[in-house]
Amino acid sequence: MKIKLISILILSIISMSFKDPIITWGTNQHGLSIALTGSDENIEVHLKNETNNPLEIWTHVQSHEVHYDWFHLIVKDEKNNEYKIELIGSREKSAPISQRLNPQEDLIIELSLIEWINKPINQKKYPKLKLTGKCQVSIIYEVKKPIENKWHGKIEVINHPITIN
Repeated sequence: MKIKLISILILSIISMSFKDPIITWGTNQHGLSIALTGSDENIEVHLKNETNNPLEIWTHVQSHEVHYDWFHLIVKDEKNNEYKIELIGSREKSAPISQRLNPQEDLIIELSLIEWINKPINQKKYPKLKLTGKCQVSIIYEVKKPIENKWHGKIEVINHPITIN
């Protein structure tokens, strides 16, 4: 009896610890969808091929670190102040990287909001920016020109809720 009761208690604690993450789906254009997950400063961007054919997409620019030139992050704080956080940095040499997404395949990009806020390009615009509390995060993925048969267009997620402690 004691073992069964302890097992039920442990399972209850475990199930309370693993809440389903909030996912905010955005727009779909030319078969590519975008979504955001995460509830704190660590967020995930999901790019999903919703077609029955492979899609070739630009994912990032490889330099001495990874940059996301095709993404624009916008954060609104509790006072409705808006900050455009660039996902790029200084670089001398770089190469754009693409990836093939098979039908219904999902690419996940993990981002640390605090890490990107602290990059020099963002600190120049927003010195001493310290976000805390409830925020809304929006992201835009935009490839303006069709290059080498890669996906092009604009998709976005607007106002995904997060809390930064």
